[in-house]
Amino acid sequence: MIVFYLSELQELTGNNYYDSVSLVMMRIKDASKVDQISNEIGSKYPEYTVSTNRNLIKKVAKQN
Repeated sequence: MIVFYLSELQELTGNNYYDSVSLVMMRIKDASKVDQISNEIGSKYPEYTVSTNRNLIKKVAKQN
């Protein structure tokens, strides 16, 4: 998962006046590369929260 501020995502997509977005989800074709891609995105955009489904499930499981 990649988390953006709405205004920044709208600026990145050139969509400052229409639909709003608060979450971007990606499907990675090669599951063996999920952690690598997640780390690359997190390194490139350190100001955003980047997480995989696996990490989110682990966090939820710990809370319960």
